[in-house]
Amino acid sequence: MEIIKNRKYMALIVHSDATMWNLGLIRIRCKTNYLLVVANIDQKLESYDFVPNDFISIITDSVSINLVIAKDLNKNHQKCFANALQLTIKLPFYQFDEINK
Repeated sequence: MEIIKNRKYMALIVHSDATMWNLGLIRIRCKTNYLLVVANIDQKLESYDFVPNDFISIITDSVSINLVIAKDLNKNHQKCFANALQLTIKLPFYQFDEINK
């Protein structure tokens, strides 16, 4: 029997007023802390000749590690509206499943 492992990734996308750069995915290990993730972000940005001072804002979902990362980067932080909308729509489905158990 094959065991499927869930893997977590963070997509790193940079926007400007004129263009967008997809810098790829950063693998998030199971037992990581935000300092390792920030180091991985910095490494990925440097590989494309970006530096943290080039940015004024960060957009993330509401996962707790992302909130800590945004705070640590000391940038304007916006939670992703699409993610919040998706979670709001899914909420009744999860509640319905719990009632039927």
